[in-house]
Amino acid sequence: MTPHIETDRLVLRHIEIMDADTLFAIINNVKVDKWLTLVPWSYLCADAKDFVSCVTSQGVEVYSAICCDNVFMGCISYGAQLGYWLGKPFWGQGYMPEAANVVLSDYFIEDHPSLILGYHLENIASCSVVDKLGFQEAEVIQATSNVMRAVSIQRMILDSSRWEGHTS
Repeated sequence: MTPHIETDRLVLRHIEIMDADTLFAIINNVKVDKWLTLVPWSYLCADAKDFVSCVTSQGVEVYSAICCDNVFMGCISYGAQLGYWLGKPFWGQGYMPEAANVVLSDYFIEDHPSLILGYHLENIASCSVVDKLGFQEAEVIQATSNVMRAVSIQRMILDSSRWEGHTS
């Protein structure tokens, strides 16, 4: 992922050690965590510091901080799949489609053939984001969430030719 991407309102940049405390403050909310399959509950400050240490030192999946006016609001990543989340104060303001659009442009410019993602079927807001991006349904799978236990995940796929048509 390009290390620094700007949109009209957002800056997507590498996550930094200094983000750990803010990340903890906004993700330590069951209304956020319940949509994140891999995030432990209850989320501890040590979890945030471990996550930030891990992503700042690895290269397998690429994570970016989503920021507006130098305020850390959430994360977006692509690697094995597209993943994203925002803190509750930032919901419903169009930030995630804006961030995801530039990340997908960055992803497909590297000649990747497709990208997958999954969202909890009950997460209407995430479904809306995915629809705006042009993803197509693939399958529903069952997963385990640390907050909600058993959950149904809608797997989605976006291929590069559909993305090119979506952005034209």
